[in-house]
Amino acid sequence: MGSGSFNSGKFKLNLTFNYDADATKIDQWKTAFDYASRLLYDATDAQMQFGEITIRNNGYGLDMADGRLDELPGRSGTTGYITVLGEHMILKDDETLRPFVIVHEFGHYGLYLEDEYMTCFGITPTHCTDDASGESACIMEFTWREGLQLDPHGGVSDPGTVSEFCCVTTHTKGLSSRPNCQHSMYSGQSCWDTIADKYKAHKITAPASGQRPTKLAPATGPDPIVWKTLPSVTTLVLIVHSLPNDSKVAAALNLGVDLIKSLGAVEVLRLDNSANPPVLIPANTSPPLVPPGSGSPTTARVSIEQVLTLMNQQPPTARQGILFISDKFRISKDDQQALIPLMRSARVEFHGIGVGDSIDFSGLQTLSDFTNGSSQFTTMGSDQPAASFSSSLVSAMVNAVEHVEATVRGSGVLPGPAGQPPQAAARSPFVWYSNQALSLDVPVYVDAGAQQAVFAITRDQPLDFKVIKPTGQLLGANEATMVGDPQAPLQSYTVNNPISGRWIMQVRRQDASAIGKCDLQAAVRNRNVLPIMSLTQNGRATEVEAWMLAPGPLEFMEPAFLVVERYNKSGDLQNVEGQPMLPNIPRTSRERQRLGAVVDLSKDGLYVLRTSLVNAGAAINPGDDAPVPQFARILEKHVVK
Repeated sequence: MGSGSFNSGKFKLNLTFNYDADATKIDQWKTAFDYASRLLYDATDAQMQFGEITIRNNGYGLDMADGRLDELPGRSGTTGYITVLGEHMILKDDETLRPFVIVHEFGHYGLYLEDEYMTCFGITPTHCTDDASGESACIMEFTWREGLQLDPHGGVSDPGTVSEFCCVTTHTKGLSSRPNCQHSMYSGQSCWDTIADKYKAHKITAPASGQRPTKLAPATGPDPIVWKTLPSVTTLVLIVHSLPNDSKVAAALNLGVDLIKSLGAVEVLRLDNSANPPVLIPANTSPPLVPPGSGSPTTARVSIEQVLTLMNQQPPTARQGILFISDKFRISKDDQQALIPLMRSARVEFHGIGVGDSIDFSGLQTLSDFTNGSSQFTTMGSDQPAASFSSSLVSAMVNAVEHVEATVRGSGVLPGPAGQPPQAAARSPFVWYSNQALSLDVPVYVDAGAQQAVFAITRDQPLDFKVIKPTGQLLGANEATMVGDPQAPLQSYTVNNPISGRWIMQVRRQDASAIGKCDLQAAVRNRNVLPIMSLTQNGRATEVEAWMLAPGPLEFMEPAFLVVERYNKSGDLQNVEGQPMLPNIPRTSRERQRLGAVVDLSKDGLYVLRTSLVNAGAAINPGDDAPVPQFARILEKHVVK
């Protein structure tokens, strides 16, 4: 999200490396931003600089980053503005030697400026001042070649000639037939006037008519940047609020915690109210966690405030969140307005899971939407069969933590003797069954560069579950972290740095006369291939966009189709709609593959929006000899009206 802020002349930003950067690379970026802060300080006549910058490594916090730092060289860009959720700068590795480009891209992202070397339609050339001497030239017009450049050792190799933003005295529209984009977008306004207008509440002032930007003396500079580097760990505090205290709920809850821990680098804590004062302790499952029962002694707000107070007393980690599970969640508008600023200032995501139909759908979604979290609802109550309930709750818990999107997800039936009709399979994006087969072989395509793959099964009776690698060999116990066993309702294998290709999830009945019910899931985590679904509300209709972020172009094997399900307040399915996701006009960023559709969400209820993006197998990693195999990402978003 656009998570930065501006106060007392300083920008507070969050940067995330989308790879595992070493100490040398981190220091190079720190040096580049130190010089960029000096350039920004000069360009804004000592009114703006970078203040506190928090660094997260290895893909942590991509969703909340103001700047995403890439391992590869190339052209940097931005996706939007600092105040808009989900937007960020994309800074390529070249910029470790080009502080000028950092300030240019921050001009777009943080100062709301447009380019002046081209029109709003991307037509070049045009100009603003057409002056590269430095006195009148504008940072938004020129390239890194005219700007400040560093050598590989952190020294200045070229001080550059351009270090200012155009003002009312120096700004022009450019070519008469090709007005520059800044001029067109802001009705002739100069860059300086746009900055002053956007930050008028902070009393930022632009040079007056007849004046020019002030060139600061070399010795004049900003305060040093305050750097914070957070450990690459996810801290998740579990709040189980008003769930029945029975064996089925307890089993699903403990399985979910174990599977989350198996993903690695995740610290799961819980609130211990038995201590005085209450403290956060590890959420161990031995002895098992016990649900609190149908009645909770505290309201949702009190529970969340207690946890936030204790989290603020601990050293922060790269990602922090609250996983709130309830079947009787209620929260007032006043409580929402009180909690959201607290969670946002603490950089804590709220992930809510509503169980059953007696919850405040809208309140749960509001808390998650405004904290960069997630809200999930399962209409399967605790009165459902153990396998169904476990599958639903455990899947929601893992998805909240990892934001991984399922490559394959669905319910299937393994029927009994020949001639016996199969039972109806549960609703799901993928359904499979066989009238005769003793086993199921389900392919899962893992893309190149994936950091993790999880293969999981939930079942209502013992079923043999194995995973076969693309080499044809069985996945060994020493090659994965396993949760559960063949007798457990849930069993999973977590593989770090999996090889790419076609994996097989194999399920076999232990008893040929039994009907085996199972739910299979496979999820792939790849920081280089990120699926996003976003909504833009326009009256009664809602525009839905599905994005695929990737290092290069993706070729989709089949058209994306948006499935829309609507449930009423009691959890009954009211209607099912579907429509194709059509290509949208791309933004400036070259990293987004975008599809869109428009749906009518005017009726009250819980909407489930789901689409799948299936890659045809095109290579997406520049320089790779082998193409990336076919893979899919399923996107799902819940909306309450």
